[in-house]
Amino acid sequence: MDKKNKALRVDLNNELSKDLVDIKNYHGIQSDSDMIRFLIRNHKKELILKKDYTYFTQESASKVNILQENGSFEEIHMNELDLKISEFDMDLIRYNLTPWSLTYILKGIFSRKSILLIYQQQYINKHLMSFFEFITENSFKLNLSFSTINKYNKNKEDYGENLVLKGEEIINDGGNILIKKKLRIEKDIAQNFFSEDDARFSLINLKNDVRKAYILSNKMKPIVNKGDKISTKEIEENLKEHFPFDLTGNYVEFLIGILTNYFEMNVPKIYNAIAELL
Repeated sequence: MDKKNKALRVDLNNELSKDLVDIKNYHGIQSDSDMIRFLIRNHKKELILKKDYTYFTQESASKVNILQENGSFEEIHMNELDLKISEFDMDLIRYNLTPWSLTYILKGIFSRKSILLIYQQQYINKHLMSFFEFITENSFKLNLSFSTINKYNKNKEDYGENLVLKGEEIINDGGNILIKKKLRIEKDIAQNFFSEDDARFSLINLKNDVRKAYILSNKMKPIVNKGDKISTKEIEENLKEHFPFDLTGNYVEFLIGILTNYFEMNVPKIYNAIAELL
């Protein structure tokens, strides 16, 4: 006989109930299940910090590496990073973005789209703006704005080709750019961000992934501008000669999309041949 799962019931007094509501509102948590995940995750962090305090205070764990234009990494102290990200709450970011919503936003950024995010709780907006400004610093230009659903509905004709998102819900596709099977790299970048337990390291990984896309697509420009027939494999090998990255055909196609949509380059048809088969 299958065992039945038992639900956990917790009765709270008025004071504790109010505390939970305040936490939900501050972090933008919508459901009780998300609230439970939040409490478990934060309690887990406390346990880790108590158990492995010496590890987290080691010199090797106090520094992070930022990708540079030449493909090398510049080491910075975690304290310096903390100063840069003090304008946004990472827990708030993680609870108001999902892997798919972040995937869509990244695609909009890589396509140089004007992006409108719809949130009813407007205090979240400044955190999200600072977050996306940080990860696109010295790389892609960010055109991001916010609204409520009521304001958007009253003025939706003003947003034309904008990418308009309400969480994972696609309100306006911004020119049919959100085709899931063609968002493989963007999805991988987003999932890497959410898979890292340490929020600060996940932030650096995301920033480096965005910078990598910007740097490599820029380095592809002269290759494409030659106008010679060249395969994605040849482009891959050419880039790997100068940058210490393992590149795949899918990633090269992703970079081609950035050249076409963000840099508005007229990429020869031969370069897009594989992408059309995907």
